[in-house]
Amino acid sequence: MLPKSIQKCISGTEKIKHLFVADPCQERDNYGQSVMAIDMNSGQVRWVESLGPINAFTASCLALGASKTSAINCPKNPGPDYDFGQAPILKRHIPYKFGGEKRDQIYVGQKSGQAYAFDAETGYLIWTTVGGPGSAVGGMEFGSSADDDYFYVGNNNADLKQYTLPNERKTRAPSWSSISLKTGKIRWTTTDPQGLNGSAFAPLTIWDQLVLVQGGTQPLSIRMQGDSNFTRGCLYGLRKDDGHMLYEKCIDNKIGGGASVVDKIIYLGSGYQLTTSSGGLYALELP
Repeated sequence: MLPKSIQKCISGTEKIKHLFVADPCQERDNYGQSVMAIDMNSGQVRWVESLGPINAFTASCLALGASKTSAINCPKNPGPDYDFGQAPILKRHIPYKFGGEKRDQIYVGQKSGQAYAFDAETGYLIWTTVGGPGSAVGGMEFGSSADDDYFYVGNNNADLKQYTLPNERKTRAPSWSSISLKTGKIRWTTTDPQGLNGSAFAPLTIWDQLVLVQGGTQPLSIRMQGDSNFTRGCLYGLRKDDGHMLYEKCIDNKIGGGASVVDKIIYLGSGYQLTTSSGGLYALELP
């Protein structure tokens, strides 16, 4: 349950929808929905950037069909569950968007569908970019990746909302994007060929000139749309330069984890928590 004072504040500020500012109801030492830096020697908080609305989201309230108002432990305004489901990535000596010397910068994706770049020393928000719609299951979920020039993210779009791609085409499919580290501009976006039966849930892996991504059946939850009897997990190899799909391998199982590459062999686990999945390990030779 939320404290009464916090609940009252949330009820009075419901119309505030900005995702890249702190919630006015957020208490000073509450670090939910935040990116923060901690001094490694003292343990003191160096800086905190709180991003998006306060959360008291409880998945069991949805799973049990509990009413927002009738269940005693289900808050009236639980929030959208837009926390960070992935670790930030630190890149050293990146050209600064506003000129001057190169700076250490931090990159991270949020379940809201937003990608962010911060100054690693000060926490200053350098840019924010929308990769696609957010949801309690992403948005950007379990792991982005980066090379020296671009930040690679997946947008799971678990609620299958319509959005517009950089080429002006509209889609409801999950997708993956390449974003400039310096400017936050999206270079390309590639959608899952499985369409409404797709996902962009698992971590991305960079190998040589490929970005390895996992799509197909949503590992975590059963969607209200799409084919509920469809089960297919897919590994795709996207060309880093333009997102063109060069490699595709699908199996009749869900894929909930990222890929690892050793000596041109891709190792990939299958299965997830749902009863329709069984665990396994695949070793795939790159062409």
